[in-house]
Amino acid sequence: MGEVPLALAAVEPKDNETRRRGGKKIKFLAAAITLLGLLSAAAFAFPYLKAWYHLRAARLALAQYHTPEAIAHLQICLKIRPTDPEVLLLAARTARRAGNYVEAGVALDKYQNQRGCDEPCEVERILLCADSGDVDRAADFCKHWIEHGHPDTPFIYEAMAHGYLHAYRLPDARLLLQRWKQDQPDNPQSFFVEGEVLDCVGVSEEAAACYQRVLELDPEHTEARLKLTAALMERRDFAEIVPHLEYLLQRQPDNLQALVRLAACRSFLDQQAEAVRLLDDVLARKPDFAPALAERGKIALEREEYDAAENWLREAVEANPGDHATRFHLIRCLRRSGKEAEALKQEQQLRRLEADLRRINEIANIRMAEKPRDPALQTELGAIYLRCGFVDQGLHWLHTALRHDARYSAAHRALAEHYQRIGATEQAEQHHRLAARKQ
Repeated sequence: MGEVPLALAAVEPKDNETRRRGGKKIKFLAAAITLLGLLSAAAFAFPYLKAWYHLRAARLALAQYHTPEAIAHLQICLKIRPTDPEVLLLAARTARRAGNYVEAGVALDKYQNQRGCDEPCEVERILLCADSGDVDRAADFCKHWIEHGHPDTPFIYEAMAHGYLHAYRLPDARLLLQRWKQDQPDNPQSFFVEGEVLDCVGVSEEAAACYQRVLELDPEHTEARLKLTAALMERRDFAEIVPHLEYLLQRQPDNLQALVRLAACRSFLDQQAEAVRLLDDVLARKPDFAPALAERGKIALEREEYDAAENWLREAVEANPGDHATRFHLIRCLRRSGKEAEALKQEQQLRRLEADLRRINEIANIRMAEKPRDPALQTELGAIYLRCGFVDQGLHWLHTALRHDARYSAAHRALAEHYQRIGATEQAEQHHRLAARKQ
């Protein structure tokens, strides 16, 4: 082989170096493009992975009856996948279990638009019907599913028990709970619902025992822990309540009810400065939160700050007219301020409220068990609730009366008066016309 010309020999190493550098640049560009592609894919996939994680967490929370946690996870899912059928069905069930029946119905309608009225949708609609108090319409389906071991049997028991509770059919609720506990003796939710039934009849000691049993089976059941604190407040066991509330607030720092109860405990334990700080924090977040207004007024009353106490307590009574204790404290405040005439007016309203509460208790615990489908009782109950300021409960019972007798004029009159008061003229006129029809 001949020798390489001197000129070529001088140039060749530079050309090789250039090629090597060019190869490195190409590899670098290829790696950069690959990385960019991976980053783009990750950015595209991240929301779906996030939704998958929160859907899985919501499903687990719901299976454990941890409703607040399930709600928090589903709110994130719905932002990312607002039309996903699985998310919508789970959102419907969670909303129903939380007592948000309108929201549950909306989620089911959206699910049905995606999937049609398939079996999961039908089951959830029937449970919504049962849970909201129309148990008779759903009972045959629910009993059939329980007898045949439906996978959702615990939720079916719960929906029926809540339905009987909402309809004030307490003997039926107790019988169903007995069967549920026989079938599933260690299901914490059966004890939780039993506690709710006992709360309804005012047996706070037994209700507290039920909630404590729930926490023995599941210490992370935050709803039972909050219910337990309410039962313990009846016993004035403030030192025992505080650790429960602190536990709750570590997990739910925005739980305003827990913050107000903690403030009440601090006040009773002679820590009023801390109590005021907690209440002012709550009212900064939600200025019309009636429990915080009431507690703030009570503290001011104890400090003999009568003008401030009167303002807080009046606002609390306006926000929640059915709060017996707060109206009583307002009367005390007015008397100490020398406003006897105003105190007498408030006292008259308190006496009327006490009579209404006694009648509600009689209907709930005695009369409704005797005549569970009587539209007259249901209408009376609805009218009392509206008069006491419990609008949702009042409307529920008036519409329940009309579900049993669509032409029941007294229910239409009560609805017409309610809508007239709030300025809903069209709805008021509609019910006036219906009330005027002959039976």
